[in-house]
Order: sequence, then C-alpha cells, then structure tokens
Amino acid sequence: MANKKVVALPGDDAVGGGDGRSRPQRGERDTGSGPLTGGRPCFTIHAADDQSDLLRRGTIMSSRFACSLTMLMLGLTLLTFLGTRAYADTIEPNFENQKSSLDKDGNLHLELAASLNAPAAKVYAALTNPDKVSKYSAEITSVKVLSNSATGKVVEFHGASDLNPNKKPFVIEFTFDPGKQAITAQSTAKAPIKFRADYVLSSSKDGKSTEIRYVSVSADPSKALGIDAPEFMRRGAGIETFMRTLTNIGKYIQNGEK
Repeated sequence: MANKKVVALPGDDAVGGGDGRSRPQRGERDTGSGPLTGGRPCFTIHAADDQSDLLRRGTIMSSRFACSLTMLMLGLTLLTFLGTRAYADTIEPNFENQKSSLDKDGNLHLELAASLNAPAAKVYAALTNPDKVSKYSAEITSVKVLSNSATGKVVEFHGASDLNPNKKPFVIEFTFDPGKQAITAQSTAKAPIKFRADYVLSSSKDGKSTEIRYVSVSADPSKALGIDAPEFMRRGAGIETFMRTLTNIGKYIQNGEK
C-alpha cells in the first residue's frame, strides 16, 4: 500500500519552517494556500511506493494514445483513397477548343474538340446507341428506334430540345463507320431545323481516353424558333448540346453501358 504523505499545515513546527510553514519534501509539490481553502493546502499528495508504477501507467496511456492516433490516421487515409478513387472513376468531358463561322446562306459551321476519360471503343459504342444514352437527358421523355442496322440507326425522340422547340417528335438518322471510328447524325427532310453533325474519335496513347473532333453545319433556326437567333446564341447552343451529349455518354459508360 502506498505511504501517505501529508503536507504540513501552517502553524505546525515543520522542518525548515521558522515561520511555521512547512517546506516541501523531495518528490512533493508545494500546493500553496489561499482564501478559498482557509489557509490550508488545496489537496493531499499520495506518493507511490516507487516511480515504476507511475512509469508503467504513463507507458499504458502513451500506448493507448498512439493506438488511437494510428487508427485515426488509417481511417483518414482510407477516406482519402476512396474519395480519390470515386473522383478517378467519374467520366467527364474536357472541352478543348472551338471554331465557328457563318456562310452566305446563314448556315453555322461549328468545329469543336474535346476529350473524354474513357476508351475510344466504349465512346464509339455509346455514340452508336443514342436511344440508350438519351435516358440520361432530362429533355427527352421517350425514344423509338425506327430502324437499326450495322451501319446506321434511325431514332425518333420525344421531348423538348434545341432541335425541337415545338415539343413534337423529331427523327434523327445516324450513320456509323467503325473503321474510321466516325458517327454522323443528321436531320430528316421534315425536321424543323436542318443540321448535320460528324463525330470522329481517336484514342490517346495509353488507350485510357478519347479525343473527339466534332464538325457540324446547321441552318438558321430563326424561322422555326419564331425569334432572331444571332450567331453567338447558335454557337452557344451548339457547344452546350455537344458537351451535354458527351456528359451523358460518360454517365452511360460509368453505369455499365445501360
């Protein structure tokens, strides 16, 4: 059992205290006194039999603290890894550059370039399945494949879009060229807005991403829209449609191509 050492109180004849106050012994703390303690010590000190007990307790506390800190660091590392992995798995387009011009008939010529962090084979497969990719577009309410072959597809879309301001069903013809990794989308004869768009794909050196070159020609939509459509507005709509298409392709691929 530990020996109990009591600090002498004022008025006691302790060693070294000509003034009646005790001097702290070796290994003891001078606890002091004050008005809240009535001039008496604030606490009594219990000394251990030896310092080994204190050292053992300190070692146990240090070990527990080190263990807790290690677990915390491991948890933070895991969260960081999972966050980085989730970010790396996100397939998103990266817009690179654009060029546009108007010809004498008011047709807008638009050339765009972008990249997508997905293999070219998957991007090509997505572009040849516009009916499936369209499920990720909020503007499209339903689709119907009118014809389908190895070299093309004709799809009827329902919903409002830049190409369909009147919300009537609109039909787009798609042509595929797997050898050149090229896809063409064009309006039909009865479409309110005439256009043609060509996608040409090329794989990156490491095969992990795809470069997309987009060239389109579209007629002046002012008559169909019922308002004047200046070049900057048409150019902005064309870029937005292109990037939205690539974003939806990324979602389609990321969700298992379904």
